[in-house]
Amino acid sequence: MEEPRFGLIPWTVYHDSIIMMFMMPSDPKFGGSNYQIAKGRKESGETDLEAAIREASEELGLKPSNIESINKESLFTSGGNYNLTVYAAKIKEFTDFDKPHFETGKVIWMTNREFTRAGRADQRNAVNAIHNLIKKSLESTSY
Repeated sequence: MEEPRFGLIPWTVYHDSIIMMFMMPSDPKFGGSNYQIAKGRKESGETDLEAAIREASEELGLKPSNIESINKESLFTSGGNYNLTVYAAKIKEFTDFDKPHFETGKVIWMTNREFTRAGRADQRNAVNAIHNLIKKSLESTSY
């Protein structure tokens, strides 16, 4: 089994729908040809969450200053040949992102239903679980 990966899904509410940001690699050798969670390995000295934020910054262009809050509850799942820990970050402004890393061919905002149709098959359960965590957190707070 390969080293574990750590990912982060930026999200916001747009027209009463939870939308989440995903990436498609510029080359299938970077993780396939479907939309997927921004993720990667930990670097020396990083915590799981720090690795997830760095990967989202590189692969999605996420600015840490654009993070409003991060779900303290992460989701641990099997990603095929590796284990994947995923966090969800509510962002302040869905247009305030930098240009992503060269390994990213495209970034896109999607609903959970859209990801189910166009996302990586081995990540669909994780995205659905994160969507449910977000939905639960929204129900317990007023926005």
